[in-house]
Amino acid sequence: MQIELIRGWKPDGIYGIYRYEIELIQRLSNDVMFNIHEYTSTPKLVGRIIRKYFSPNPKKVTEISHSQAKGKQDTSREYPTIELLNNLGKTIDKFDRLRYFLMVKAKVHQDNVKHIIHQGFAHILELSKNSKKFERTVITCHDVYPYKIKKELTLFEKLDLKGLKKARAIITVSEFSKREIIELLGYSEENIWVIYNGVDFTKFAQIKDSSILEKTKIKYGIPRDIPTLLHVGSNEPRKNVETLLKALKVIKQKFKLENILLIKVGNLTLDGNTRKLITLTKELGLEKNVLFLNYIPEEDLPKIYNLSDVFVFPSTYEGFGLPPLEAMACGTPVIASNTSALPEIVGNAGILVNPYDVYGLAKKICQVLKYESLKRDLSKKGMKQARKFTWEKAVKETLKVYKEVGSS
Repeated sequence: MQIELIRGWKPDGIYGIYRYEIELIQRLSNDVMFNIHEYTSTPKLVGRIIRKYFSPNPKKVTEISHSQAKGKQDTSREYPTIELLNNLGKTIDKFDRLRYFLMVKAKVHQDNVKHIIHQGFAHILELSKNSKKFERTVITCHDVYPYKIKKELTLFEKLDLKGLKKARAIITVSEFSKREIIELLGYSEENIWVIYNGVDFTKFAQIKDSSILEKTKIKYGIPRDIPTLLHVGSNEPRKNVETLLKALKVIKQKFKLENILLIKVGNLTLDGNTRKLITLTKELGLEKNVLFLNYIPEEDLPKIYNLSDVFVFPSTYEGFGLPPLEAMACGTPVIASNTSALPEIVGNAGILVNPYDVYGLAKKICQVLKYESLKRDLSKKGMKQARKFTWEKAVKETLKVYKEVGSS
C-alpha cells in the first residue's frame, strides 16, 4: 500500500507535532510505502537562523536573559532585526506554499491515499478545485486553535477551513478536538477518527541512575538540592507561562519558599512573547528562580523530566498535550490545567487546576513539594496513565483509516 504523505515543511527538530510525524513515518514503514512530499520553509529557515544567532546559549541563558530583562542591549541582537526577518519570512511563506501545492499536485498518484499530516496544509484540498487526485484524502487536525481565536484569518487559514471540510476522513488526537472540529466546521462525526498520540517508553522512562541526572544538572547549570519545577513548551500566550511565573512569586512570598527553581524549556528566540516573559520575570524579582533553556536535544529531555520535582502545565488550550504525557512516563508528578484536552490525557493521575487561579496553582505546587507521599502517589499513577497512550496503538488505528479510505 502506497501513501502520499503530504508533510509540508521539513521539521527543524523533534518536538510537538513533529514527534507525531516522525513516529508515524518510522513505525508504519513496514506496512506501507510513503511517498513523502515536503519542502524547506523559508519562515522555518529564518527561525533557525534567529535561534542560532539571536538566542542565548543554553549554558549562559540565565546571565543573558537577566541582562536582557534589565534593559541591557546587545547590538548584535537588536529586536528590530528579528522583527524584520520574521516579517520577511511570512511574506515569502505565501510563495513557498503555492510552490509546494503545485509540486504536490504534479507528483501525487491519483489511486493512492493522500495524508495531509497537519491541518495547516488543508488548503491544498481547496486549491485542488475538486481534482480527482485528491478524492482519497485524510487530514490530521491536531486542533483548531488558530482558527478560533483570531479575529482576522489569513488567506491560507481561510482556505484551510474549506479544505478540512473536503477531507474524506479527519484524524484528530482527542475527543476534545473532535468536538471542536464538529462545532467549527459542521463536519460529519462519523468521518472523524480519534487517534491519541503516544509516548516512546524506550526514551521517556524513570532514570534511577542518579549520576546521569547529576551530569545533566552540571551540563545545564541546574543547582543541586533545590526544589525544581519544570515547564516544557513554547512561549505563546495559550501556554499561560505568565500565570506560572506569578504562582512562583506567590510561593516565595506567601508560602515562604525562597529557594526554588523553575526550569522553562522552549523556544528562546527573543520574539515578543519571550521578551514579555523575561520582562515579567524581572518585574516579579524572580531572576534567580527561573532558568530559561532553549529546545533540549531529544536524548537530554527525559533527563530533565526526571530531575524535576514537579511538571507544571497551566495551558489554556491544548488539542492533546504531549509534554504532560512525557512527564508522567518519566514518573514526574504533573499539575495541569482542567481545560481543553488535558483532563482527557492526564486523567486522575495528576492534579488538575483552574489555569487562571494563581494562588490555587501555587498552593498545589507547594503541596506536592511538601508531601513526599503525594509525590510518590502521583508518580506511580502517572506512569500507569501514560501506558494507555502508545505509538503502537496510534499506528494500528491510522492504518485502519488508510485501508478504509483506500477502499472507498
